[in-house]
Amino acid sequence: DANTLDDYEEGTWTPSITLGTASSVSGTYTKIGRVVTCNALLIFPSQTNSGQATIEGLPFTAQSGNPGFGGAVRYTNINTIQLLLHGNPGTTNVALYDVDYDSSVSSTTWTEISGIRLDFNLMYYV
Repeated sequence: DANTLDDYEEGTWTPSITLGTASSVSGTYTKIGRVVTCNALLIFPSQTNSGQATIEGLPFTAQSGNPGFGGAVRYTNINTIQLLLHGNPGTTNVALYDVDYDSSVSSTTWTEISGIRLDFNLMYYV
């Protein structure tokens, strides 16, 4: 019937980054129907690049045409900024943003997260 669960999957995924190689990388996901929930841990390498930091390789491509999706940082050892995750529709990427105490939001640079640990979870539609 219409309420039967017909698409359930659990697994692991490996987050990646475009600049260097993150260490202590691990991730798990659960997909129920069109909803994917991901968890991950990674430690960013030391960086001097001022470009926007992104995490790539989500286990499924996010739904296109959607305004995006977000996630929560469960733990980080950075104490100078508050991080926000925003996923891009139609991709397997998540961009990092920082939220200042005055509530302004700006792109997080690789330099800002150089060497930090990031544990996060996010949810999105496929």
